[in-house]
Amino acid sequence: MSRVCSAPGCSSPAASRFSLYCKAHKARLRRHGAVDQVGVTEALLGSYKRLVRVRIEKNKESPLWGQLEARWDTIVSHAQSIVDGHQRG
Repeated sequence: MSRVCSAPGCSSPAASRFSLYCKAHKARLRRHGAVDQVGVTEALLGSYKRLVRVRIEKNKESPLWGQLEARWDTIVSHAQSIVDGHQRG
C-alpha cells in the first residue's frame, strides 16, 4: 500500500514508504522550512521596492540610511564568511 503526501490538499504519492511528503513538498520543506511555503519572487517584491525608493526620496537627509547601510554590510560580510567556511570544508 502506497502512502499519500501529508501536506494539506495534496493527494500525490509520498516520495518513499518512509516519507510523509511527496517529492515537491519535501523540496519545499528543505528549501523554505515548511511544506506550504512558496519562494519569494522578484515580482512579488517589486511593489515593496517601489515603496522603499519613495521613502528614501522623501527623507534623503536622514542619518538612518547610513546606519542601515552599515548594518546591511555587516550582515553580508557575516554571510560571506559562513559561505567561505562552508566551501573550505
